[in-house]
Amino acid sequence: MRGISRHGYGKGVLHLVQTPNGWKQRAVDGDPDFKDCLNVEYVSNESEEELKSWLKCDMKVIHQTWLENEFKSSEEGSNDDLSV
Repeated sequence: MRGISRHGYGKGVLHLVQTPNGWKQRAVDGDPDFKDCLNVEYVSNESEEELKSWLKCDMKVIHQTWLENEFKSSEEGSNDDLSV
């Protein structure tokens, strides 16, 4: 998933992995502030829809790329943008 931070931290690429406790979000590329501020773990066992809501708080533009171990959809392998 790539996007632009809502709070002035620049742009970058996030990798999301579901864990037993929730979701782990890791910034794998991008501006230094983006990488410093967006490495977080959501630990309340959120659904994909809840996680998308959280991401909308952090990101003003999100381009979602469907990869194995990331969000699943009925059209796996496609690209999608989240409405923010």
